[in-house]
Amino acid sequence: MAKEMSQTQIFARAKMLRGMANFTVKLRNFKEPICSVRSVKTKHGDVRVLEYSFDSKEPKPLFIDMHGGGFILMTAESDDELNRYFLSRIGARIISIDSPKAPENPYPCAVEAMHEVCLHYSKKRQGVRDRSQACGNRRAQRRGSFVDCRVPGRQQ
Repeated sequence: MAKEMSQTQIFARAKMLRGMANFTVKLRNFKEPICSVRSVKTKHGDVRVLEYSFDSKEPKPLFIDMHGGGFILMTAESDDELNRYFLSRIGARIISIDSPKAPENPYPCAVEAMHEVCLHYSKKRQGVRDRSQACGNRRAQRRGSFVDCRVPGRQQ
């Protein structure tokens, strides 16, 4: 029978696993950064967002990257290679959201924070063309499945 872990042990194990996952991402992503970092305020605290191709004033579609990791592992940098590929192929503005992680931030903190970040970018528009937003995560991108991300109440 498995021994029950204390909350402190669970947090320590999650932190260790996150460190291992982030180390492998750093080994893989040794390229020079091509994105800028922004912090977006949400009701769950500040959320770090990587912005790709926001230096141009030309209106472009927006792709919202939600990295994998089950809201426990990985960071916004995890999909850097994939985001670079999309940037070279479709020329969209891309944001990669570094969601709050469990167990320190239990469900639904990460989902709500990511939703608030999406609304922030949808409302600000920042050179984003109307009706041209898509979001997904690493698994969804591989399958080519994306979801439309529209702001409720805004004329589409």
